[in-house]
Amino acid sequence: MLKQIFGCRKINIVSQLFKANNSIYLKNSYTTDNNSNNKNNNNNNNNNNNNNNNNNNNNNNNNNNNNNNNNNNNNNKKIKDNIIGEKNKKSKLAIKNQQRARSKIDNQTLKVKSADNAQEQLLWIKKQWGEGDALSFLSRKKFEFISLEVNEAVVEILKKRVKRVENARFITMLLNLSVRKHPFGDLLDLLVKYDLINNTAFLDTLFSQAYQYKAIYFFELFRYYDSDSYEPSIYEKKIFSVDPVPGDKVHNPIEAKNEYTKVAVPKIPNLRQTVIPNGCFFHKKYIFQLYKSNRHEDAIKEFDTIPEELVSVDVVQTMVSCFIDLGYIEKSKYIMAKYFEKFSKEPLYRIAAMQLSLAIGDPENAALILLHTKYNRDQKKELEDSPSSLHLGQQVIQSIFMELGERNKISFLKELVDHGALNFFRLDRFESNVLLFNAYHGNKKMQMKYLSNLLESRQNFSDSQIKSQRFAPQLFFDKKTLSHIEATSSEIKINYIDPSLEAIFFDKQQQQQQQQQQQQQQQQQQQQQQQQQQK
Repeated sequence: MLKQIFGCRKINIVSQLFKANNSIYLKNSYTTDNNSNNKNNNNNNNNNNNNNNNNNNNNNNNNNNNNNNNNNNNNNKKIKDNIIGEKNKKSKLAIKNQQRARSKIDNQTLKVKSADNAQEQLLWIKKQWGEGDALSFLSRKKFEFISLEVNEAVVEILKKRVKRVENARFITMLLNLSVRKHPFGDLLDLLVKYDLINNTAFLDTLFSQAYQYKAIYFFELFRYYDSDSYEPSIYEKKIFSVDPVPGDKVHNPIEAKNEYTKVAVPKIPNLRQTVIPNGCFFHKKYIFQLYKSNRHEDAIKEFDTIPEELVSVDVVQTMVSCFIDLGYIEKSKYIMAKYFEKFSKEPLYRIAAMQLSLAIGDPENAALILLHTKYNRDQKKELEDSPSSLHLGQQVIQSIFMELGERNKISFLKELVDHGALNFFRLDRFESNVLLFNAYHGNKKMQMKYLSNLLESRQNFSDSQIKSQRFAPQLFFDKKTLSHIEATSSEIKINYIDPSLEAIFFDKQQQQQQQQQQQQQQQQQQQQQQQQQQK
């Protein structure tokens, strides 16, 4: 109660007053008792001192025992560490020896003379490394095959494990083994025999962007196969003949004998149409790859074979680009008008319309198309999922800005940036400043304005290019083809038309670098002074 009422300080004062008033009473009443208590206390203190001495001795003994135990444990740990270290050294040496043996084998060339020899090589590799390493070894190896039969044996071995092997590795190995050593017909016979042309995983990987030239070669094989000049190949096939055993009249057991007979591979009529019909997904990818390989005329011929109801917007955009490159403006106009009602709201159709407007020489119309384009969430996701179309849109926008700048259409340029149409193509404020800098190449004051904005946002430039860090080359996963596509980086260049402007730009850059160096030197001097003062 006192603590709660008075606090700690007032409690001490009250206790002192209480002791002072009762001191006389305490001295008179308890003198005799105090003497006897003092004697007892002295005896107790002596006993306590003796006990403390005994306890100290016991503690010293315990400490000595603990020290001995710690020393023994440390010695045991050292022995164990030495044993483990020796084991690790031995395991490291074993790993190094295995790596040396593998490198020696990798540098050699396997000479396979027969199918049995190929199987022996594979079994030996499996024993040494395991199945997974054996397949990777085969995919990296240089084989010298004598006949197509050996190729068949290797493919047959791999086909049993095709689900466990990466598709790209399997296709590269298959094509590298057969294409270089044998003619078209032999390879197609191999694909038909093992039913690889009907394998979706095989086709998905073959028609990916990384293997576009091999896909074109694959179609050439089909053309040769369907032509009259193709002759089916003949290969040796193992059959079993049964003969009765002579002298056995009651029961004639049979005995199988291995024999080889020459058998021709039957030709499948219209193989390409049965496997890859016109207008299917793989046929459209083939047209796109023909365009990328600068085979425009072949792409147009393949486009004419697609039924009208199967034409998609990506094929329309590819063909418009193809016709523009060839100078066929009227044909591109005809295709755009033909499929206007079907694809007018699609992003790729809008990009094709902007391309056509630029080809005609009407960048204002292209800018209006960009301003009035409104993408929903699904269409925006389509642009994000296809890096090729996204990069194409960025290139078209860059050319629109350059053409408008040459015609001094300042109102269009400001409206494009303020409207936010560039956000659909992942172009932020920095890229828009670069686009405006390039567009105002005839106006020094405006260029210097946007140049100062660029210098504030980015300090380091490489040569005469500004690269967007957001669009570094990445690997995008294409859901349709189930394969990885390498995305092209978004690179917007600064065009220096006036040499004096280039000098100003690099002078400012050098000034910034000098300022940074001076600041670093000042910081170092301050640190040195602080260290001297501390000493």
